[in-house]
Amino acid sequence: MTDINTPVVPVINTPVEWSAGFDEETRGYLQNKGLNTKKIDEAVVEISKMHRNAEKLLGAPSTELVRFPKDQNSPDWKSVYSRLGVPNDANEYAFKDIKFSDGSELDQGFTDTLC
Repeated sequence: MTDINTPVVPVINTPVEWSAGFDEETRGYLQNKGLNTKKIDEAVVEISKMHRNAEKLLGAPSTELVRFPKDQNSPDWKSVYSRLGVPNDANEYAFKDIKFSDGSELDQGFTDTLC
């Protein structure tokens, strides 16, 4: 039995923000986008749309993009050239199927100047 003199304290069910356990930067990003106030399933849909739209602007998924080194003398350029199909050695270029516009074969001296 409840005592008449015991004060009744209302229980307020404050929902815990679903992003509360995230790092500060991620929480700030979600707050800036207004996603922290949405239900988690609605936020996931919005984040998915944002990601797909970003991929459309880039033109390709991030795994298919080539990042160019900032320094033009960087050794990282070798991997860029490799992804673009440049052989490791100039002697690996194949000119056997290429002919001059008159149909004649390329001579060795000409191909040497290209490599």
